[in-house]
This record gives sequence, structure tokens and C-alpha cells, in this order.
Amino acid sequence: MVNNTEQLNQFSMDLVEGALRFAQLSLDSTERLMRFQFEASKQILEENVAAARQLTQLGLTAEAMEEARKYSTQAMERSLAQSRTLYDIASQVQGDFTRLAEDRVDTLTKSLTNGLDHLSKNAPAGSETAVNVAKSSLATATAAMSSLSKVAKQMAEFTDTNVKAASHATVEAVKTVSRRAPQGPTAQA
Repeated sequence: MVNNTEQLNQFSMDLVEGALRFAQLSLDSTERLMRFQFEASKQILEENVAAARQLTQLGLTAEAMEEARKYSTQAMERSLAQSRTLYDIASQVQGDFTRLAEDRVDTLTKSLTNGLDHLSKNAPAGSETAVNVAKSSLATATAAMSSLSKVAKQMAEFTDTNVKAASHATVEAVKTVSRRAPQGPTAQA
């Protein structure tokens, strides 16, 4: 009886620990996102103020048009870089939550296995078959979770590769369009 109480207490402590780790991961990721957003907003404001000052000094000349085109290209590249950073943060957070979930499932599986072992030692004669069926079911469920976890990781890697490739292609397209844009007085025609 004492062993059952200890196991239940340990299981409860594991659940509390998992919940606390989940809360900590949530707060940490929210803090990172807020810090990134604040810094990006601050940087964009400073760059836009500097660009506006410079453009007002140039007037409506070809040089001003070239500067405006340059600033818009830089703004697009900056937006893409910020999108990549946000995607990286989200991917990392998703990975952290996945690892936490896998850890919790592993802890639960070990607790259930230990409980079944304890049950099999104290079970009445003839109940070995039922305990073995329960152990087999647990092993099957664990194998299925492992397979699903591997598939999810492969999909995350596939998505990550595609997002990075698309982002790189977009940056290159913006640069190409920017180089081909008409410059000077012909841009007004």
C-alpha cells in the first residue's frame, strides 16, 4: 500500500512538473516574441525617420526617386528577414513543446510500466494473461507514438526547408525586380 501511495505521489509530482515546464516555455517564448517585435518596431521607426529626412532634403529629383526605390527594397528585405526570424522562433518553440510532450509521454509510459510490473507481482494467480495484454497494449501504443513523433519531425524538417527556400527565392526576386526598375526621369513617364 505504501508503494502505491509513493507511486501516485511521484506521478502527481511529474504532472505538476510538466505543467510548470509548459508554463515556463510559454512565458519564455512570449517574452522572446515581444522583445523581437519591440526591437523590430524601434528599428523600423528609426530607419523610416532617417529615410524621410533624407528624402525631404533631396526634393523631387531622380536621386530622390532612386533613394525611395532603395528604401522600399530595403524595407521588403527587412520584412522578409523579420518573417524568417519569427518563423525560426515559432519553430524553436514548437520543438520545445514537442520535446516536452515526448518527455511527458515517456514519463507516463514508465509510470504505467512500473505500475503494471507492481500489479503483476501482487496480482492473484491466473491474471498473468491480463497483465501481459496490458503490457503489450502499452508497448504498441508507445511504438505508435514514436512513429507519429518521427513523422511529425520529418514534416517539420520538410516544411522548414521549403519555407527557407521560398524565403530565399523571394529575396532574390525582390533584388532582381529592384535592379530592373526604371531609374531617373524615365520612371515618371
